[in-house]
Order: sequence, then structure tokens, then C-alpha cells
Amino acid sequence: MPTGSFQRSGPHLRITARLIDLAQGEALADAKVDGRLEDVFALQDGIVRAFARELNLTPAAGTGRAAARETKDLDAYQKRPKRRFIGARAEEYRFARYVEDWRLKVERIGNLNYPEAARSQKLYGSLLLTTGIRADGSIESIVVERSSGKRVLDLAAAHIVQMAGPYSPFPPDIRRDTDILYITRTWTFAPGDSLTSQ
Repeated sequence: MPTGSFQRSGPHLRITARLIDLAQGEALADAKVDGRLEDVFALQDGIVRAFARELNLTPAAGTGRAAARETKDLDAYQKRPKRRFIGARAEEYRFARYVEDWRLKVERIGNLNYPEAARSQKLYGSLLLTTGIRADGSIESIVVERSSGKRVLDLAAAHIVQMAGPYSPFPPDIRRDTDILYITRTWTFAPGDSLTSQ
């Protein structure tokens, strides 16, 4: 957060500013600029440049190289994949239908291929799993967010999700604004040797 003060003497102005990290309660950068009152916007720009120097930040656009770098950064940003995160209660119909079809497929594959180690050791439990799916239906990632406490079940859940892939490509209404869909669900290995999702 910037704080500061100014002093005025006739047409002259001195601005003293400090940039403070409120979370840590410490000063990040200090700046002092002098100029004429009619150049107040140039003085503000001077403060920003002084903060940027102290914080080792890239200067703002103004030079050809800085403007080119900003354009390149913007292009790179726009080319990044558009990601969407969905939990168990997907509210938009376009996501709800896709996630439900995905869940049913994973449950079907999981119940057909229930892990033998879990069955023989009578291991049961729940885990939270996030699966990243690309627009073409291929798997981008599988992450156990919260373990069941039983490594066999955690590995089995990830393996089942992997076996069930690839999934359906995104329909056009999802593809228009989503490149990767992350689905987070709780998976339960239950007595009776069944795999269900909530």
C-alpha cells in the first residue's frame, strides 16, 4: 500500500512516498521526487519508476524495448491454456452434464477393475482427487489432494482414472472458453467392494 506526503512552496512540489507491505508491516520501497505543480502526473510517474527501481521491476511501457516486451508478455499470456475448476456441485448445465458422464465412466471402470489388494486386505476409505482433462479428452494431470491414509487406495484411484481415459472431447459450449477442465471429487472405496464418488 502506498503512503506519503507532499510539501508545496509556490509552484514547486515535493512528494515523499513509501510502499508498505501490509501483511508483513514493513516498508518495501521509498521515493522522493521534486517538480512543478503543473507536472503532477509526471511526478506520480517518477514515484512509480522509483518504486520499480527499488523493487527491481521492469520499467513501464514508454521505451520501444519495454513496449515490445509488454506486447510479447501479453501474447504469451493470451496463449496460455484457459483452465476451469469444477467441484462435485457443477452448477452450469454444460459442465454438470460433462462431469456427470465422466463420473459414471470412472465409477464403471473402477467397479469392473476393483483393486485386488484393497479387496483382499479389506481396505476402505475416501480420498479427494483432482483430474485435469484437456479439450480433446486426454488426461493432463491426476493429483491426490487429500489422501485416504492408505497408499493402496490412493494409487488405485489414480490408476482407475487413468484407465478410464481418454474421455469424451469437450462439446463446443465448453471448448469455447476452456482448454483444461479440472474436476475435483471425493472417491470412496466402500464395504462390498464398490467405488463411488460424491
